[in-house]
Amino acid sequence: MTGRRNKPGFTLIETTIVLLIVIILAGMVAGGPGKRWQVVWQERWFFKRFNATWVETVTNPRLLQTDRTIVFTKKQVRFIVERCERHVIAVPASLHLLRYQVVKVAPSGSVTPATVCYQSPLSGCNKVLVFQLGYGGQYKYEEIRR
Repeated sequence: MTGRRNKPGFTLIETTIVLLIVIILAGMVAGGPGKRWQVVWQERWFFKRFNATWVETVTNPRLLQTDRTIVFTKKQVRFIVERCERHVIAVPASLHLLRYQVVKVAPSGSVTPATVCYQSPLSGCNKVLVFQLGYGGQYKYEEIRR
């Protein structure tokens, strides 16, 4: 005999294969809630990044007295300062823009009134940006559950 014992049980390789199969199956089952969490995170990150870029573009003292335009398209939001594209933010695939929209900020700081609405089928709500007429780059963000 070579020293092998005939004990009942699994070898390390068999145990590893069984664990891998269990992990793969668990990942497939948990794909739904995990996907929803990922979508919610991407949407929150998009709106946080939009806010930071909006504040930088609209309230930056170096950019005062210049024309600023924010263009909302289905795939991106473009921040344009004096006809030069300054920032581009990609829109997550889960958000669907209802209507192409342009928001203009005059050199005086006044903002054209506009409402930009995104639908999010996976998170089950509409995300609305309401740009208010006035000075100082005011806008309001709302989530409306459907």
